[in-house]
Amino acid sequence: MKIIFSFLLLFFSLYLSAKEVVIDGQKYEVEKEAYDEYGEKGIVLNFYRLPKKSHSSLMFLLTQTYGSCTQKNYEESTYDINGSLISIYTKWSGYSIDGYRKMIYKFDKNNKKAKRILCKFYIDSRNEDDKNSGVQYLQNATKTPQEQELLNEYIHSIEKLYKGKFLQDDEAVNLSKEVEAAFSKSLQNRWGNQ
Repeated sequence: MKIIFSFLLLFFSLYLSAKEVVIDGQKYEVEKEAYDEYGEKGIVLNFYRLPKKSHSSLMFLLTQTYGSCTQKNYEESTYDINGSLISIYTKWSGYSIDGYRKMIYKFDKNNKKAKRILCKFYIDSRNEDDKNSGVQYLQNATKTPQEQELLNEYIHSIEKLYKGKFLQDDEAVNLSKEVEAAFSKSLQNRWGNQ
C-alpha cells in the first residue's frame, strides 16, 4: 500500500511540476496548480515571467470538473506557443454543456501581463429553464421572429459572458476541428516526449 501511495505522490508531483518556456525571447515558468473547492476540482496553469517570479502574467484553467455526481460537466484546455502568441484551446462537455473555444494572447516584453487579442467559441449551455430560452434554437431552426429574437438574446448574453465571438454553422464546425487537432497534437507531443 505504501508503494502505491508513493507512486501516486511521485506521479502527481511530476505532473504538477513547473517547466520553463520561452515566449518571444522572454523566459517564463509555467506552473500547474491543483485545486478542490466548493465542489469544483481542477488544475490552473500559471505563466510567471522570469528571472524575477512575481505575479502571474497569464492564468487559465487546464482542467475543471463541476456539478453534482449525476450532472458532471468538464472543461479541458491545452495551449500552443508561437512566437509572442499563445493559443489556448478549450473544450466543454457533460450534462449541461458542450462546446469549443479558442483564445489567443499576445505577450509583450515590456508589459507584465498577456493581452487577449482573440476569443471565438461555440457553446451549447442548457438547463431545465431553457424551454423559454434561445439556446434551444442552436439545434432547431427558428420559425418565427420571436424565436429568432430569443436566439439572438442567447448569443448576445453568451458573448458578453465569455467576452468573445460566438460562432455558428460552418464556422463552429471548423472551430471544433481546430480544437480537436490542437488536443491531438498536445497528446502526441506529451507521449512522444516520454
